[in-house]
Amino acid sequence: MHKFVFLLAVLMAVPGFSNAYADVSITLTLDRQEATPSDSIRMVVSVTGARQADAPPVIEGVDRFRVTQGGSSSRVEISNGSIRSGVDYTYFLTPLQPGSFQVGPARIQVDGDIFESNTAPLTIVKAPSRASPGREPIFLKAALSSEKAYVEEQLLYTLSLYLRTRVANLSLELPEQDHLTFQQLGKPREYQGVLDGHTYRIVEVTYAVMGLKDGDYHIQPARMDMTVYGS
Repeated sequence: MHKFVFLLAVLMAVPGFSNAYADVSITLTLDRQEATPSDSIRMVVSVTGARQADAPPVIEGVDRFRVTQGGSSSRVEISNGSIRSGVDYTYFLTPLQPGSFQVGPARIQVDGDIFESNTAPLTIVKAPSRASPGREPIFLKAALSSEKAYVEEQLLYTLSLYLRTRVANLSLELPEQDHLTFQQLGKPREYQGVLDGHTYRIVEVTYAVMGLKDGDYHIQPARMDMTVYGS
């Protein structure tokens, strides 16, 4: 670590290398422009020209989404004699309703100055009709935010329990698989929803899932036990 810092200092002292960071800029990107209410959209706010900000970004246009933080990462780039540092803030958006939205702008403060990003269009459409267990009084659904990821990149794994009857003593057994880790994000969320004309009480819990080794994985079904009192 000491050798790297010394080398960087030498490079900054060599003529032709800039010892000042470039102007600060901020960019907001989404991993897609169209999704359904059951999808999770990855949003990245990238700050370039600053190694850190005074506080995390303030993002407009996300009040119709449930926002889950995915963490931040710093970067340093040396190109054509210039040193550029930056930080990326990752979030996951879960739509609360269909519609067309403008996500952003994101604003961030660096050394007391405010910088503003672009906006990004996002359309949420109703999921196509398909056969589903919507008439069952109890069923469990699993959803993954993406089917592809880099090693140690965090994805969202969401379990939703649909209920039309009274239950108690719930216990959840997550799938076990080598080189995959699961970490619960926050407390379970409970709300009402309509599926196939039936009103359900939905209990939802979200986990961060991360692959520790490259390869193809098939996540096995989760299991939930409970006491059912009848409809």
